[in-house]
Amino acid sequence: MRVAQVSFFRDPQSRPPERLLEIWPTLARVARAARNEETEIRVFQACHEDARVERGGVTFDFVRSCWGMPTGRRRRRIPVSGSRLIGAVARYAPDVIHVQGLGFPVLTRGLARRTGAAVFAQDHAGRLPRRVSHGLYRWGLAAVRGIGATSREQATPLLNAGLLSPRTKVFEVLESSSDFSPSDRERARLESGISGDPAVLWIGRLDAVKDPLTMLNGFRRALTHLPNAQLWCCYSDAPLLSELRRAVGDDETLRSRVHLIGHVPHAQVEHLCNAADVFVASSRREVCGFAVLEALACGLPAIITDIPPFRRLTRGGAVGALYPVGDSEALSHALLQWYASRTPREREDVRRHFATHLSFDVLGEELRAAYVGVSEGRCASR
Repeated sequence: MRVAQVSFFRDPQSRPPERLLEIWPTLARVARAARNEETEIRVFQACHEDARVERGGVTFDFVRSCWGMPTGRRRRRIPVSGSRLIGAVARYAPDVIHVQGLGFPVLTRGLARRTGAAVFAQDHAGRLPRRVSHGLYRWGLAAVRGIGATSREQATPLLNAGLLSPRTKVFEVLESSSDFSPSDRERARLESGISGDPAVLWIGRLDAVKDPLTMLNGFRRALTHLPNAQLWCCYSDAPLLSELRRAVGDDETLRSRVHLIGHVPHAQVEHLCNAADVFVASSRREVCGFAVLEALACGLPAIITDIPPFRRLTRGGAVGALYPVGDSEALSHALLQWYASRTPREREDVRRHFATHLSFDVLGEELRAAYVGVSEGRCASR
């Protein structure tokens, strides 16, 4: 089977292809995971220049493409010229086209019509388009035979809004995985400076969707019974940073226990995950949850919100705990319950869970099953 993995998203900074493979490591890693003796993978990526790169047995075609970029607060990307990218995919003559994202319905339909291949689209956005665009999306996505999402539940809003045909198959497919691995905890603590009993780790944007204030309030409640706990927060975009700083600065209990680290290089995240005792997240919604995946890859138990992708990643809270969105009291209770019941083999169990259910090998199997499912209809769907 020949599969073309296609991304219409073009780097707004126009960085060169080799650099894109460095800063978007999942582009290559997902392609390699899906490849085997029966499945040939070729990646087609919109870019500001043409290039062909061979990496790990996979060919990456970077195709010069141009999209109109609107101004103002509306952030839709309107395709100006996608013919070169579509033409490059057509010349490859794939059996299946794996489109990354649902945000380019016109180009997706164009791909299907030009190639005649079965189209599988992976949902990366996680949110419905504006209602004014529903007709356009319905028309464009009619060409899609199957979609992938971390959890099948995430496809329900798309189906209920009529953006997908009821005949569209829905496959549970991980968005990505992680190459992180466990290492010696004490050494990781020395290298990272992490401390605490327990050391609680947060990684994510400080915005309303990630809801860091719920996390902070839950941690504050738990301190009554965990006086030696320390909270370590890593983040990039941080619109709520001043609010968090104010909340920490105004509370004598939190001032010595909350560490707002800020941005750290991705390589350092692995050390932080291995140094910490537990990972927390308070996301109101997620497409997958890369930080959670990376924590689980290191054997770190996760106390996270009860949302569809997190239920999938933890198999219903089997490695850590799930708590209701926005409920700081439930987070505190889950943290205390975890601390009281943790075992010496806990991290080994979490890592085993990751290897069995969330690794790149598993991702590859899920992708290949989806490709067969959309091309031959032999795979179970919804």
